[in-house]
Amino acid sequence: MKEIKKIYIASFLYGFTNLSAVVFTLYFLSNGLSQTQIALLFSIFMISLALLEIPTGAISDLFGHKTSIFWGIIIESLYFLIFALSRNFFFFAIGMLVAALGIALQSGAISSLIYEILKKNKYKLLSNLL
Repeated sequence: MKEIKKIYIASFLYGFTNLSAVVFTLYFLSNGLSQTQIALLFSIFMISLALLEIPTGAISDLFGHKTSIFWGIIIESLYFLIFALSRNFFFFAIGMLVAALGIALQSGAISSLIYEILKKNKYKLLSNLL
């Protein structure tokens, strides 16, 4: 249970990154993007995230959960660098795609890791009760 508590605390703290949407909006505005372009960037991010969930889950199963989480964090951190060096819509869109890939590599792997920890510790899973 100790491992799961760590994962849940990290997930809770990671939830505060949702506040970054406000900061990114201001950052994009300061770089001359219109509100339509900003909305399009966030749409690119959300659609990419949804589409990348399945293939990144297979990567997690193939190479392991911890490896997927590690590379997801590395890839996700690259989008900050891309944003810092970018000044136009095209490169911001690439940054959003990179961010979506990094988050997708982490999200499925974390859920699967929690499931496996519970299974290893022989806790009753909700799926077994249904």
